[in-house]
This record gives sequence, C-alpha cells and structure tokens, in this order.
Amino acid sequence: MLPFFIGCCNQNQPVFPNGLEPVATGWETKNPNLLLNSSCISCHKDIKPHEDRHSYSWKSDLFQEALKIENREWCVHCHAPLSKQKEIYYRKIKNENNISQSDLHLLNEGINCVSCHVRNGKILGYQKRTIGNHEVVESNIGKPEFCANCHQFNFPIFKDDKIIYSNHPMQNTYEEWKSSGIEDSCQSCHYSNHKLVGPNNREWFSDQFYDFAIDTSEEELSLTFKMTTRGHNLPSGDLFRSLVLEISKDSKFQSIIISKRWSRKYELMEKNSKESFGKKLSIDTSLLASKKKIQLIFDKPFISPIFVRLAYYYHDPVLAGKSNVNPSPLVLFKQKIY
Repeated sequence: MLPFFIGCCNQNQPVFPNGLEPVATGWETKNPNLLLNSSCISCHKDIKPHEDRHSYSWKSDLFQEALKIENREWCVHCHAPLSKQKEIYYRKIKNENNISQSDLHLLNEGINCVSCHVRNGKILGYQKRTIGNHEVVESNIGKPEFCANCHQFNFPIFKDDKIIYSNHPMQNTYEEWKSSGIEDSCQSCHYSNHKLVGPNNREWFSDQFYDFAIDTSEEELSLTFKMTTRGHNLPSGDLFRSLVLEISKDSKFQSIIISKRWSRKYELMEKNSKESFGKKLSIDTSLLASKKKIQLIFDKPFISPIFVRLAYYYHDPVLAGKSNVNPSPLVLFKQKIY
C-alpha cells in the first residue's frame, strides 16, 4: 500500500486516510457551505464539477445497489469521503428530520472539489503561492501518486470493528501504470479541462479503438482491431468490468454464439464467524498495457445472418451476476458480417 501523505508546511499531512476514516479538510468548523462545489465555482466559473465522473461516485446506481447489499463505513469513506458527508449519510439512514436540502446536496456531490483540493484549511496545488484569500501549498495533486491514493488498494479484511488490508490488490491501476513504462501521467490521459474522462465517456473511449477489420474464408472468421497507447491494463479499476467481443445470430445480441472476454475473475477468501475476508484474483485475462493489436480467429459459423460487436461492460453479469441496475454495455463497434 502507498503512504497516503504529502509533505507540506513542514509536516506530514494526511490526504486520504486509506479508507479507514473520512477526509478532513480543515473547513468543517467554518461555514458548511464552503464544502459545496457551488462555493468554488462562484469564482472558478470555467470548471463544471457536475460533468466530472467523480461527481457520480455516490449517486451511481451501481454503487447505491452495492451499498444496500454491504453497507460499510469503508465504502462511504471513499465514495462520499468528507467527514460532513458521512455524518449526513448516517443521519439520513436514521431518518432524522433535521437534514437540509443543502446537506443532501453535499452528500450527493460525492467526490467533490474540496475532497481533493483542501487539507488543513489550505488549497493543494502544484506549487506554494497565494491566490486571493487562498493559501496554496505544494502537493503531488498533478501526479499519478495522488490518483493512487484512491485507485491503488488491496482487498479489505473486516475483523470485528477493525479493517486491515490483505495482500491481494482490489484495484491495481497505479502499479499497472508503473509496470507499463509509460511516462504520461494519469491526468494527461484522463483529464480534459478539469474534467475526468474514461470509459463512461462514449466519445473519448470509442476513440481508443480503431482499424476494425473482418475477414472470412471458407472455414474461418478473422476479426482484428487496434488500440491506442494506454498506461494500464484493460479493464482496470472496478472489479466487474470487461471488454467483450461477441458474435450473435441477431442484431440485438440476444442470441450470442461466440464470445471472447477480457476481464478479471475473483474468488472469495476464507470466512469464519469473527472475520470477513475479501477476495483474491483467480483468473486474469485483461489486456496488458503493451497490447495494442488484437486478432481473433474462429471457426466460421455456417448460419446467416450473423453480427459482431465489441462491447465494454460496466457490470458484467457473467462476472458479478445479475444486477437490478443492469447498465447497458458501451458498444464500441458493431457490424453485420454476412
């Protein structure tokens, strides 16, 4: 595990406490409205935090479904990381009546501006300076190590009221980046005008795949595509994502006859009455960062018509079972073969 600290002001300052407790900004005792995105964009008018993918960390339907199944503080500490958000959430599930609309708005913001940018009442930046009323301290906020605070961690083990971490990665994106040899930072690929982009952005993600080609012979079917340079495996991050090439007898892909899945499968570790263990990786077919061209050859189906598509699943039912949310996969390529 990485140390979740940065050096500033001649002291070690916690940034993200490893999911073990909520984030403290140093603004909690001031006007609580300072924690809202609206207090930031009143000056930073070009920033649109509601368009940033981090803003869905709490209100994501998939996350809310998972939280109902396994309601743990550890989950709240990452998806609504502020101490004030945690307080609001537990007041809400107790059906307290004194929760304001402003409180609910703050909770729904999830990972908001101050979650990343404010510690000890100071703004985290690239260099030490003063801007207006803000004291800015130097930090690693623009470097991959900052992203690793949330996107590199092992499976937790819940033992009574304690949390310890196993030796098995739950999200391994930062280590994948280090192993890739790619010098570009996370931010150089995934941030555009202070807006986080990734697989949930159709236009951006579709541009990562190109040169789709289909060839047929009397007995074989060949499918080829290429991918742009990337700094980690695909898929990475969330457990139940997958990239799947599917061949179907119908254009709605309800009768799939051939599929090739790039994903990760996990199995449960031991359990007993006092300890709840996490999972560990059992099968990994994800595409390495170095893999830029894929060619697949299948026995040619002797039926007609047949269709092919390349799809990215945000919650693959093959890996995770059926979900009541069941988000549709992002179709990156689709074509009738014959």
